[in-house]
This record gives sequence, structure tokens and C-alpha cells, in this order.
Amino acid sequence: MSTVATVDGRPVLVDTCETCGAPVSWIPCPFGGWWAHDDHPGDEHTVTGPPSPEEWMDDCGFLHTALIEPEETS
Repeated sequence: MSTVATVDGRPVLVDTCETCGAPVSWIPCPFGGWWAHDDHPGDEHTVTGPPSPEEWMDDCGFLHTALIEPEETS
């Protein structure tokens, strides 16, 4: 499961590589994004899939994207 960490004062989505168990960060771009290690260990390292962020546009036309984890209810 992806979590949000702070790197250099900005939020970064972090998960665990299924191949080597090392942490990977989500690199966003306007057309999607990709998971990346800080130090590239080799090809064929993977995470289950891209995050599923919520997106919405405010009244000024700004697009906001955030990862929203479902809350557990008891």
C-alpha cells in the first residue's frame, strides 16, 4: 500500500518494490507517472500498479490531485 512521505518539504508517494523490497517513489507527470528507486538496481523491478489519486477542479480552474486512503470503520 502506498504511503505519503515528505521529501525536501514536498509530499511524495512511497511504496515497496515487489522484486527487492526497497522503497520506491512515485514520479508524477502530466500524462501519468512511474515508480522509481533512488538508486537504480536493475530492470524488471515493479510495484503492483500506479496509485489511484482523487482529482478535482476548483472554482478558479486549478486541478488538484491527492492520494486519499479509505478510512477503516469499526
